[in-house]
Amino acid sequence: MQMSVIFYQMCAILLFLLIGFFVRNRGLISSAGTHDMSWVLANICSPAQIFSAVLNMDEAPDRRSALTVAAVGVVAYAVMLVLSRFIGSALRAPKKDHRFYGAIFLFNNIGFLGLPLIHAMYGSKGAAYMTILILEFNLLVFTYGCVLLRREGSEMHINLKLLINPGVIASVIAIAIYFSGIRFPDVFGSIAQYA
Repeated sequence: MQMSVIFYQMCAILLFLLIGFFVRNRGLISSAGTHDMSWVLANICSPAQIFSAVLNMDEAPDRRSALTVAAVGVVAYAVMLVLSRFIGSALRAPKKDHRFYGAIFLFNNIGFLGLPLIHAMYGSKGAAYMTILILEFNLLVFTYGCVLLRREGSEMHINLKLLINPGVIASVIAIAIYFSGIRFPDVFGSIAQYA
């Protein structure tokens, strides 16, 4: 059963990618339009999807499992971070491009592709756990990722203001809702689900 869920979800994602490719290639939407759509997706739809995960849970949160997911996420990201340091060499990429290959390996599309897939497979509870991993991912991408992708020869600088973005804020609030056990009226979950 899980394979069919994965297959159908991936087909839906592929269909949306193909529609986007067709619309953009035919000039039916401008580059400003794609920019605006990306902004809406990143700043409204993705945070709403995160909220939907915790607002639509059918059962009480399991705090112990959530802490286990967080710990596994930290270990997994640590291992991936170490492996990312060697991926450029393994692929025999030019030395100047190693950091980009490391970034590609480490910073995958966990939110836009991963969250809908996990939600389809495991429901709101799985998506709520995924929110923890998304928060860890965002912390990593906006700290180590910024250092990794800085211009050659530029000063190493982490701009903590980058951590204040809709995805991180939604993840923090969703995790707080999850651990507090507060139940909201169903209308809030429905609104978040439709965004």
